[in-house]
Amino acid sequence: MGRPGLPSHVRREFWQQIRIGLPIFKAAQVSGVPVATAAGWYRDCGGVNPFPRGPVSGRYLSFREREEIAVGLAAGRSQADIARQLPLRQLVDIDGW
Repeated sequence: MGRPGLPSHVRREFWQQIRIGLPIFKAAQVSGVPVATAAGWYRDCGGVNPFPRGPVSGRYLSFREREEIAVGLAAGRSQADIARQLPLRQLVDIDGW
């Protein structure tokens, strides 16, 4: 069993520093992360931040909503019937879910 990982807020801080343009070693320093660890995170993610910039907009269905649609369809309910149970913004998404 390895050492426990650093908290996600530390990783987020590191990636925030990368986003604003700091080099890996400096972002690691500012975030309080060993440079070797930060370099590993960067390498493992291919230099792409694994954390979304902000909260996901209401444009997309959540996992719970998708699950609700799947269960309804599996139960033989029509798309229209399921859509009546969902908020208005989701009516458009049900066909392409």
